[in-house]
Amino acid sequence: MRWLEALRPIAGPLLDSATSWLRGAGHEAPDSSMDAVRLLVAAIDEVAFQDDSPEADQADRRLVEGGGALLGLALLDRHGGRHVGRGSAHRVLLGRHGSFDPFRAIDAALDADAPDEELRTRLLLADAEAEGTGPVARIVRAFDERLQLRRPELQLEDRFEFEVVLTGGLEIDLARIAELTAENPKVLEGALDRVLGLLPGAERVWLPWAEAAERILPRVVGHGFLERLGPQGAGLFQQPLHGDLCATLQLRYDGRSRYVRADELENWIRAGAQPKTRALERLAARSERARFARVEADIPLVIARTGDGLDAARLLLPNLAAVLAAELSGPLFVAAPHRDTLLASNDAPGLQPHVADAFARAPHAISRQILPLASIPSFVD
Repeated sequence: MRWLEALRPIAGPLLDSATSWLRGAGHEAPDSSMDAVRLLVAAIDEVAFQDDSPEADQADRRLVEGGGALLGLALLDRHGGRHVGRGSAHRVLLGRHGSFDPFRAIDAALDADAPDEELRTRLLLADAEAEGTGPVARIVRAFDERLQLRRPELQLEDRFEFEVVLTGGLEIDLARIAELTAENPKVLEGALDRVLGLLPGAERVWLPWAEAAERILPRVVGHGFLERLGPQGAGLFQQPLHGDLCATLQLRYDGRSRYVRADELENWIRAGAQPKTRALERLAARSERARFARVEADIPLVIARTGDGLDAARLLLPNLAAVLAAELSGPLFVAAPHRDTLLASNDAPGLQPHVADAFARAPHAISRQILPLASIPSFVD
């Protein structure tokens, strides 16, 4: 158990999930990460070939959730790294560039004709990710190397599988490059150079409004966000909303995005454009299928968790009060703990622990603040 507790600073929610499953399944805490893998092999063998039934399905789900968390911890103990989460998705980062999904590994083993062999294959894949040769690590490592060569002023600051965040909040999704170069690795370097060539440099480039209008979207960030970016944050547009929440604007491209500069915004406005209004229009169009769901909790609670990176920004939508009123009565309170979650309730004190929990789990945390929805100013030009 001591090795598990030692992982708590990097384990995120994995530790609580794993220990809860161990207790519920009647297992003693393994003495080492190798013992944890042996325990998982036995647990998978026990349930893998059960007849289809509601009880068997529940056992499978519990094993995927709790056993996957335990496998993630075993890999962190073996390779080092840390847990990262994005909404309901969880990964372990292995090595400088690798990423691995331990829950998918357990699920695949349960579905395989030879569960032990499948789990062994998945563990070898995790080793490759930690060594920088796995399918995710290969792409991210190559990108990082080209970044250091061509744009040494930028650093890889954060990542989630193929999604990387650079200095200044530049976000790039390398998944498409991974697909395009899977069968022809020789073109990888050229593909990465093309992506790097599109990143904004130090020079001022006045993007025409006609192009920006099809890419602009709002983003909600925490107070001090630009200061944390350092020199890369200088000159970016930011508008205070309420308390420690602020609004920014982003231009989204395929696989990457960048924040809008204040001088760009002023240039478009001088030309007669309404950038903030247009950003809200595009957000509203993308919100037609947004997932606002009333969930079973100790308080009346609605969660927006769409997974498109825009849920926190949806607190800017003018019709949000009407949407929430369909599920909640009385004064409405909202919180944006991270970019992929918007929480709403009519019980502000009861909402606090839910916000704190979501904030603590977030790779892109924004704010622990809870605020009246009515206090959010209009975000229009």
